[in-house]
Amino acid sequence: DVERFWAAYAGAFDRRQPFAVEWRLRRRDGQYRWLLNHGMPRYDADGYFLGYIGSCLDITEQKQLNQRLAASEAYYRHLFEHNPAPMLIFARAGLRLLSVNQAFQEHYGYNREQALSLELPDLYPESEKEAVMGLAEEWHDHALAGEWHHRKRNGEFMDVVAHSHGLIYADQACRVMVIVDITERKRGELILQQRNEELECFNVASTERELAMIDLKRQINALSAQLGQPPPYDLSFAGDALMPPAGGKSA
Repeated sequence: DVERFWAAYAGAFDRRQPFAVEWRLRRRDGQYRWLLNHGMPRYDADGYFLGYIGSCLDITEQKQLNQRLAASEAYYRHLFEHNPAPMLIFARAGLRLLSVNQAFQEHYGYNREQALSLELPDLYPESEKEAVMGLAEEWHDHALAGEWHHRKRNGEFMDVVAHSHGLIYADQACRVMVIVDITERKRGELILQQRNEELECFNVASTERELAMIDLKRQINALSAQLGQPPPYDLSFAGDALMPPAGGKSA
């Protein structure tokens, strides 16, 4: 720090220019403090250079805060870049994409330069563009954007769920969006629905066949009784299922 300070001072002195330099100074208790040293050239009434007049400002707390902010920014940047879910940051004014992570590039098929030429509505089909533009103006704090369709670079559409929240990025109001591809889940739900419908149809058909069989056995039992023979089928479990009307006969 000493060499850097004297280099800044000497360079300014030779040119008779103002200077400002940050450096550390050891306090009496042994603790080093960050100082911002300002120097201004001083002249007399005849313009003769008299030297410098300066001031020192303790900026230790500011430096520590800046270091914490830098560490925090690096941490969240790492989380953004290495998140396995596709993520993007878009500007609230104009909805231009300002940043995308690696997962977005791999999942959507865009490289970073291509992605940053897009606006948020470009990811949606025509039928959803107007709705998402209106919703983007209403988002505040953390918001569940709901289920939508996103288009990949190859034109393929996928079902997605998106979450977003506000932040300041590149000195402007933005939102960061985390995207979950639910295409396979939706396809599985559709298959499950189809299987349930098929099972329901099968159950209805099976029930109808079983009831028809019970009715047939009841007719055979009735015929056996008319012939004075014991009924061959035990239908006690069937109760009143398909019982003929009172006074009627089975065919």
